[in-house]
Amino acid sequence: MIGRRGQGSLAALAAVMLALGMGVVAAAQADLIGAEPAAGSTVVGSPATIRLSFSQPLVSSSTIQLFTGQFQAVGRLNTVVAGSEMQATLGERLAPGNYTVQWSAITDDGQTARGSYQFGVSAPVPFVGSQLAPLMAAIATIISAGVAVFVWILNRRQRL
Repeated sequence: MIGRRGQGSLAALAAVMLALGMGVVAAAQADLIGAEPAAGSTVVGSPATIRLSFSQPLVSSSTIQLFTGQFQAVGRLNTVVAGSEMQATLGERLAPGNYTVQWSAITDDGQTARGSYQFGVSAPVPFVGSQLAPLMAAIATIISAGVAVFVWILNRRQRL
C-alpha cells in the first residue's frame, strides 16, 4: 500500500512524465530551418527554384505556393518533397517585384505546420560585355591599322 506521501510523489511523477510527453508531441511539428531565396532577401533575376528545409522529414502532400505582391498566385509550380527538404521548381520567370511564399509542412505523424515569408526579385544587371563589344571592336581596328602603318613604314625604310 502506498501512503498519502507516496501518492503525492506518484502524482508529481505522473505530472512530470505528462509534461515531458507533451513536449515530445509539440516537437513533432516541423519547423522551417532554412529557405532559398531567404526570407526578406532580394535576389537578382528570377530564381529557378524555391527550397525549404525543415527540422523533420515531411510527407509528399506538403506544399509550397507562391504569390505576387498583389497576392495573385504564380502558376506552374512543381513541388517535390525529399526527406526534410521541399523544393518547388518555377515554370515561369518571375518579374521584378515582391513575392510571398506560403508553405504547409506535414510530418509522418500527421502534424501540420504552416507559414509564409516574403522575398524580392530585382531586374538582372545587363552584361557589361555586350556594351563593351563595339568599343573593343573599334580599339582592335585602330590597333590593326596602326600595326599595318608601322609595317609599311618599316618596309619603306629598308628599300631606301
